[in-house]
Amino acid sequence: KSELLEERLSPHLKVLLKKMGERAKELGMRAYLVGGVVRDLLIDRENLDLDVVVEGDALTYLRTWREDGCDLVLHSRFRTGTLIFPDGLKVDVATARREFYEYPVAAPTVSVDSLKHDLYRRDFTVNAMAWDLNEEHWGELIDYFGGRQDIARKSLRVLHNLSFIEDPSRMLRGGRLEARLGFTMEENTLKLVKNCVLGGLLYRVTGRQLRHELHILFTEEDVPKIIRRLHALNLLDALFPGICMGERSKRA
Repeated sequence: KSELLEERLSPHLKVLLKKMGERAKELGMRAYLVGGVVRDLLIDRENLDLDVVVEGDALTYLRTWREDGCDLVLHSRFRTGTLIFPDGLKVDVATARREFYEYPVAAPTVSVDSLKHDLYRRDFTVNAMAWDLNEEHWGELIDYFGGRQDIARKSLRVLHNLSFIEDPSRMLRGGRLEARLGFTMEENTLKLVKNCVLGGLLYRVTGRQLRHELHILFTEEDVPKIIRRLHALNLLDALFPGICMGERSKRA
């Protein structure tokens, strides 16, 4: 799989990511490119939202980059941060972690863990893959949950049946990704969406989460398509009861 990474990364990004892998090795850590950028590299779609996970301590890792003239934004509570290179390129870096939700929509309890557990806490299988940035395994695709197969099927599939209960905003993300990628949520995932809507879980989404998801939604290329899909999934009515689609409101 390393050939694919070599082929689709720009020379500049290739050098940068190899350097990030080397830095992790120097510190006795391991670094991986994760999330949506991995998915988009596989479908040959441009994505410069770079996310790196380190098995180790991301804060220690990030602080070493100050010597290279990089700026840092650190979030000590979650052991994550953003690395800003002199040319302005940003890379989000996180400690590999596990999340435990005490009850639906609770703020998760976070503990340091392995890459596999970090990927398992994500939303859909197509977003739960990683590229190895470590020299001895450079460019190897890590796919524990069948994400590449789901890409071939153009299918969105949750990693486990409690996914939407833990974070109902993932349902909005699913509708948005369907429209952006031309994928479809598979049968069990759609069933889970329906059950969570009927259970009223969307009412528990915080205003901050909702604002974040809507902000991303309205920056997409085909906003009307996403809105129609969210309406078909009954997500809009769950969030905004009484909303009318396809009709102009009439003034009294």
